[in-house]
Amino acid sequence: MRVVVTGASGFLGRAVMQCVTQAGFECIGVSRTRHAGLHQVSSYAEAPAGDVLIHLAQTNDRATANAQGQALETEANQTLKSLLAKSYSKVVYASSAVLYGDHIAAARHVSEPIIATDTYTQIKLNSEYAVLAHGGAVARLSNLYGLAMAPGNVLSHILTQLGKGPSIVLHTLEPVRDFCTLPMRHKPCA
Repeated sequence: MRVVVTGASGFLGRAVMQCVTQAGFECIGVSRTRHAGLHQVSSYAEAPAGDVLIHLAQTNDRATANAQGQALETEANQTLKSLLAKSYSKVVYASSAVLYGDHIAAARHVSEPIIATDTYTQIKLNSEYAVLAHGGAVARLSNLYGLAMAPGNVLSHILTQLGKGPSIVLHTLEPVRDFCTLPMRHKPCA
């Protein structure tokens, strides 16, 4: 089985590729930047065909997505449409738990209503609908953390402040999110 992973050079992409490879499947990692062992493309629409697509290649930076607005939304929709046209037998899409909103400080359930409130969430919602209509699966992820995580996420921001003073400064107290850890590189995937 050939598994194609878009966004393979990212934090989540590297972990997914490791798990797919350890499970014994052929894994083709796709990235828009040059990395050893990855298939480089100028657009993720150029990703090679395969049996399974794991699509992780949308921005995880909400502020950046919102700044780019409709242009980014159109690009994301067109890219996903091109990928789905490649006839992967299975498609998995990494969405975001931000679609549930921040009004409840408790574990969320898939049956809860979801809503798009900005460009970032509209992209996620459009992509979910497209993947589900294709018979695929959607994973609504929350804050991921682990070795080599992005320096701009909330946990990285907190960790850089440890031991540097009597208090920790947070950007905002409004969002309420769960945290999910990714396995360390030297441990087998579950």
